[in-house]
Amino acid sequence: MGGLGLKAMRQTNSAFLTKLGWRVLNEKGKLWSQVVRAKYCDGQCDIDMYLREGVGTEVRNGKRTLFWYHNWVTAQPLCSIATLDIPPQLEDATELWDATLGWKWELFAHCLPEATLKIIASNELQPREENEDQLVWTGLSHGNFSLKSAIAII
Repeated sequence: MGGLGLKAMRQTNSAFLTKLGWRVLNEKGKLWSQVVRAKYCDGQCDIDMYLREGVGTEVRNGKRTLFWYHNWVTAQPLCSIATLDIPPQLEDATELWDATLGWKWELFAHCLPEATLKIIASNELQPREENEDQLVWTGLSHGNFSLKSAIAII
């Protein structure tokens, strides 16, 4: 008849761990986050250490976003939809944008589908330092994390 309404414990635990990861990545200046980073990630934590699904990047200046490996254009990283192998010199690329000329299309356009290139074209980077890239939670339209949306994704 529907049971007691209890969520699966494994799913709930994963959602709470996702929340912890989200907070570690977004509260870098807090003491507890610094302790966790120092103990478990040699001071550097990456999105992939904690969160794989549900996290996107709002690209502003492009300096912290890995072009091929972060979810910034689509719900999946560009490396998973590339039609050709990614050139080795571009694998860890963060800046494929020129402040005066725009996107450096000649470096990556041949590796991606046309529809994805159109989405990239709609993104214009703002090269000022204060415009840092931001993590966003893709489970909700406003980009903020919630346990309910994490449970739905996990």
